This record gives sequence, structure tokens and C-alpha cells, in this order.
Amino acid sequence: MKLNFKTPILALALAVQTLGVISVEASERVLDAHEHGVSKLKLAQESNTIIFELEAPGNDIVGFEHAAENDDQKSAVNEALSQLQKPELIFVLPADAKCTASNQKAEFETEEDHAGFHVTWTMTCERPAQANAITVRFFEIFERAEEVELEAIGNSGQVAIEVEKGQAKVDISQAIGE
Repeated sequence: MKLNFKTPILALALAVQTLGVISVEASERVLDAHEHGVSKLKLAQESNTIIFELEAPGNDIVGFEHAAENDDQKSAVNEALSQLQKPELIFVLPADAKCTASNQKAEFETEEDHAGFHVTWTMTCERPAQANAITVRFFEIFERAEEVELEAIGNSGQVAIEVEKGQAKVDISQAIGE
């Protein structure tokens, strides 16, 4: 089913997405409960801008869900953060869209009994209608991950997709468009 939204709703979705990111910077985020093996990727498009937010359990990325306790674990977290600082190489939009990444932020967040990664970034696309698919390299890079629950809202509507390990390309044309 294709749903079309008017610009004010998209602006609201984008604002909520952005405010969520701002609140991360303004105060400590509370980690949501999560399922091992399942990450969440949210996209919100307004015109030629697409804001991305990824939440992934620590176990899926580095193999543990607590604050790093030794040099090996600290190294694993730092390596993962380095990779996640380039999310446009993990979730790749078509070259024809001519998108440029900015505002990349990756954090390893810990609480008493679990930890996870929180990543945000913005893509600005010269031809946003061509940003209609994502090549998923997430499972190649983070082999423990099993699934990404993708939710997108954009100029063409909205879509929710469960992306399974081994799935290399995802059609998001129902959401992302002119």
C-alpha cells in the first residue's frame, strides 16, 4: 500500500527525528530494550535531505553488551565506532542520487546490564528520487547481526521492511522520492 503524506507531516517527522538526536546531546539517552541480532534503522526524508538513525545491540557489533572491560574490548568498540562514522559505506545509496553524507555521529552507550550503538547521519542528495534503494553491507561488516528493521518516511510515503542477513539490496522507493 502506498501512502502519501503532505509536507507538514513530513516536516513533523523530520523534526521529531532531529529533536531525538538533539536530546541525545542535551541529556543522557536511555537505551531501549532490544532483541539480539536485530538492529533498527529509521529514515526521514524532507526534500533532498534524508536523516538516518541506527540503533544496534552491542552484541551484534562487538560481541558483548556492557562497558568495555579490557584493552581488547576497548579496541573492538573503537574499531566499530570508526566504521560507524562512515555509515554511508554501510548503507549505500545509489550513485545516481549524488548524495553526500554529513553530521555523522556514532556512540557506544552503556547501562548497567546492556549496551548498544547509536548512529545518526544526514544525506543530502542532488537527485533524491534516485535514492530509491539501499545496498546493505551491514551484515558483511558486522557478522553477528541477523536483521535490520527499516522504517522510512519520505516524499513518496512510508515503508517498513525487515531486512534479513544475506539480503544485499532493499527497495525504499515507496518512501523516498522527489
